[in-house]
Amino acid sequence: MQVFFEQFFEFLKGVVLFYTVQLGRSAMLSVFIILLIVFLRMTICKKTVFVKGLLWSLLIPLPFMGKMKFFYETEAGVRIFGWWQKLIFGKPGFAYLYIGIVLLLGIIVFVKRRKLWKYAKSLRKTQIEGNTVYVSDLEITPFVVGIIRPKIVLPEIMIKELDEKELKIIISHEKIHIKQGHLILYAIWDFIRILLWLNPMIFLCTKWFKEDLEDICDKVAIRKGNHDFYYYGRVLLHSIRRLKEGTNTIHTLTFSGYNDYENIKRRITRVAEYKPYKRVVAWCMVGLVFLGIIGCMVGVYHVSYKRCKKQSNCIWW
Repeated sequence: MQVFFEQFFEFLKGVVLFYTVQLGRSAMLSVFIILLIVFLRMTICKKTVFVKGLLWSLLIPLPFMGKMKFFYETEAGVRIFGWWQKLIFGKPGFAYLYIGIVLLLGIIVFVKRRKLWKYAKSLRKTQIEGNTVYVSDLEITPFVVGIIRPKIVLPEIMIKELDEKELKIIISHEKIHIKQGHLILYAIWDFIRILLWLNPMIFLCTKWFKEDLEDICDKVAIRKGNHDFYYYGRVLLHSIRRLKEGTNTIHTLTFSGYNDYENIKRRITRVAEYKPYKRVVAWCMVGLVFLGIIGCMVGVYHVSYKRCKKQSNCIWW
């Protein structure tokens, strides 16, 4: 039994060291990718809503890039990233710390999402324009929670103060988040920032990532509902005014994760710049990005070391 536990803990140590090295490299590599995304987002792609949002997909392959031969077989790879491998194998405590923080962040995110899901589930349901909506007595901005069984949550004050047409626009906006898979993208983003927490830029860019998805959703909602963009902006402004008149706004907005009214101002500005687009072009862009991600993943696989099946053939450093 003692031999079993010794072998088990030795195996566990090897796993921790191995994946810490891979994730650390990916985190450092993500610095260059994020700088590129931010640069393109603020310059060339500043006015292109769909392209700007799709830029974030460049981060998806990152957690799988830690085994590339580039880190071992090129002078740049050894010089820039070699110190991390020496640190981890020289002082294994840092590896346990890294994985420990990954687990801690994962638990925090899970608890927060679980809390929000349980809160939405506890609310009373109502039907608005044939849609099931969960009504909150708190002054929170509308949101959707749940990947498998998504729930649309609206504040009661908004249901009382907005007319049917305005409510239809608000609900349509949230449904577009669901249909376009934004909840899945949020989950992927959480997964990436947890694994690559060593790069704080990912956490700082979360706000921009969400803003870009909101811009895409607004643009699609205007086109799909054939709305006048001026009226759409008025609905956003009207809804936020109703929330500001609430008595418990600060607490409840913090609870749902939206504590910045500047976001609405920015969105209205973006809506005012609305230009019609062709749906087929948008879907072609998404398709090309999807194929690009698959191609990148395949490329990373082919330029990475294969999984070791025999211990004698494995090289840890």
